[in-house]
Amino acid sequence: MTAQQTSRPDLRALTQEWVESFNRHDARAYASFMAADCYLDDVARGMTCSGSEVVEHACREWFSVTPDTHIAFMTIIVSGLDAAVQWVNTGTVAKRMPEPLEGAVIGSRYEVRGVSILKFNENGTIQRVTDYWNPVEMIGRSEP
Repeated sequence: MTAQQTSRPDLRALTQEWVESFNRHDARAYASFMAADCYLDDVARGMTCSGSEVVEHACREWFSVTPDTHIAFMTIIVSGLDAAVQWVNTGTVAKRMPEPLEGAVIGSRYEVRGVSILKFNENGTIQRVTDYWNPVEMIGRSEP
């Protein structure tokens, strides 16, 4: 193993800590794992965020809409500076959701499966996140 390999951050552990901050609903901690000039692409919602401050704001909004949101890991795969995370997000819709989720019933529970692809910098901060999930699972499977 080279010196560079031994000094590289543990991306699996960082990914787990990142999601744990989400599950604590700590938007500031969640955004702190991301590079200042990061880019988040939520494909299902057609939403993009540039910069960790914008990600923090978007996270706070999501917590207000789904105050008991929780992500459970299914699989984490790390290769080089890339990680893929398969997850299940559960929660309750507390207020009207933004497009394309406006059809979700307030008070309903949801369970959504998805995958996030992460690109890390050498220092272990997240440079890019692309989330893939099906919004129909949130709207169509929600139960009051």
